[in-house]
Amino acid sequence: MTGLDRAPDAVDLGMQLPAFVAWQSLAGLLIARLVSGISIGIVASTATAYLADLHAIGQPQTAAATALLTASAVNIGGWASAP
Repeated sequence: MTGLDRAPDAVDLGMQLPAFVAWQSLAGLLIARLVSGISIGIVASTATAYLADLHAIGQPQTAAATALLTASAVNIGGWASAP
């Protein structure tokens, strides 16, 4: 992996965590929640695209819809299992 592959994680940890810790007002927490949602969207979409690429390389004869369905199920399952 290159440094560019890890950029969403840096956005997530570098901006989200200090925002939740530092701001005690409702407006600050809402902004932190917005940043958190954006970073989750970046990570989830990158993971879905990467899984589709791996699927195209490993099983080129099958449809890409299988990889996209798997990625969606894994993302929803991960969100459902979080506290």
